Amino acid sequence: MNDTFGLEQRTREFTRWMVLRMLYACRPGAANERIILRVLNSLDFNCELDDVREAIDYMQLIGLAEARQNRIRGGSARLTRLGVAVVEYSTRAPTGIGRPRRWRNSKR
Repeated sequence: MNDTFGLEQRTREFTRWMVLRMLYACRPGAANERIILRVLNSLDFNCELDDVREAIDYMQLIGLAEARQNRIRGGSARLTRLGVAVVEYSTRAPTGIGRPRRWRNSKR
C-alpha cells in the first residue's frame, strides 16, 4: 500500500515539474490549462483537467505560478520569477516538485 502511495506521489510531483516546464516554454505569456492537459496526455500521462488545475493551484500557492480563470477560454497560468528560477536550476525546487537532478559534467 505504501508503494502505491509513493508512486502516486512521485507521479503527481513529476506532473507538476512537467507543467512548470510547459509554462516556462510559453514565457513570457501564459499557457491554457486545456493545452497543458493535451500535451501531458500526448506524453502518456494519465491526467484529467482537475489534475492540471491541482498542479497549477499548488504552484500558485507556493509562489511558482500565477493563474487566471476565464469563463470562455478556461484557466491559464504563467510562471513567476521564482518559477523561472526553479526551472533554470538557479534555486532549490520546493517540496512537492519532482524536478530531476541536474546533470553535472563529470570531467575532472
